[in-house]
Amino acid sequence: MEKEVKMEELLKLLDNDERVIKLKKLKKKLFLDQDLLDKVSRLQHLDIYSDEYKELKKELFLNQDYVEYQHLENEIHLLILEMNQRLKKLTNERKCHHENY
Repeated sequence: MEKEVKMEELLKLLDNDERVIKLKKLKKKLFLDQDLLDKVSRLQHLDIYSDEYKELKKELFLNQDYVEYQHLENEIHLLILEMNQRLKKLTNERKCHHENY
């Protein structure tokens, strides 16, 4: 039970993190930009080595909101990976490390 309570506390902290709040706002804003959504959709169907892909990627990165969103998304993703590693370490280790156990 205590693990669940601590996890809820952790999730609340994460939800209230300024990066997460900013990411959510940017996501809403970007989802209102149909031109941007069309470009992202087209990008997903292109060969990453094609000139069209490269040009489209450049166009997307001219949008400051898109750039900031990508940066925040990566930052939060890395934070969550680190949290998961720490949680796994905390929950998977034996409580007793005596060599006879």
